Amino acid sequence: MSDAMKLPYVLLAALLACSGARAEETDPGAQALQVFSVRCTQCHGSQVAKPKGKFGYVTDLRRVAANPKLVVPFDPSASKLWQDIEHRDMPPDGATAGPLSEPEQAIVRAWIATGAPKPIHPTTQPEAFSAARGATAEPSFLSRSLRELGKFHVPIIHFPIALLIAAAVGDLWFAWRKRAGIHEVVRFCIAMGAAAAVVAAGLGWIHAAYAGYGPHNRDLLLHRWLGTVAATLAVLTFIVARSDSRKNRRGRVFISLLLLTCVVIGLTGHLGGSLVFGDEYFRF
Repeated sequence: MSDAMKLPYVLLAALLACSGARAEETDPGAQALQVFSVRCTQCHGSQVAKPKGKFGYVTDLRRVAANPKLVVPFDPSASKLWQDIEHRDMPPDGATAGPLSEPEQAIVRAWIATGAPKPIHPTTQPEAFSAARGATAEPSFLSRSLRELGKFHVPIIHFPIALLIAAAVGDLWFAWRKRAGIHEVVRFCIAMGAAAAVVAAGLGWIHAAYAGYGPHNRDLLLHRWLGTVAATLAVLTFIVARSDSRKNRRGRVFISLLLLTCVVIGLTGHLGGSLVFGDEYFRF
């Protein structure tokens, strides 16, 4: 075949290639899938055994778009997914994939603004964005140490919950038995529970900075402050219990503080569970 005869086929191939490239450029679903695949699968991919917030399907755009808690199609400002990205809560600081670049943020926003469509070209490879990821800065020794220290919040938090609730149950038992004053077992549980609550609250503030939930997360904000209030109430309960014990009495202030502490600790624990397992954990 002569070169003149080959020319139409060459032009046709070039035209098809350009058309495919333009179609991919105007495919917001495919572009969003690229961004999510590169930046978000570390914490929210289907391969993660325990994804953050029970959100482990970030590359399933149809499912993401159908979740009103994450995406409000055609309205990025009302979509929590975009709010977290805009406030730079997601990806979190220290994420292996690094933060989203401005073009990547624009892609996610455009995807939501166009109705959060599924990809027209689902075979698009996420490696197209690999060059744009850049190198992630190595965290400092202090940052790594604080991250590891904060992880102890999770096991330690069980001690104040169990001890303070046990103190309340024990105090009700001894009151029912008509025992005067505050029993030494109740005082011991309150003392240990208050100490553990202070330690757990401090570790919780450290852990929140590295856990990847973002500082603007509503549940995290409530969990933090309720935990701080619970620790403060536990300490006040211990002080009042010690004062009442010296007078061999069991005053109303002590009873009120102990019960209030248990209620606040229960709410704090519920919010902590929601952060780890998602809001739908108790739905059957």
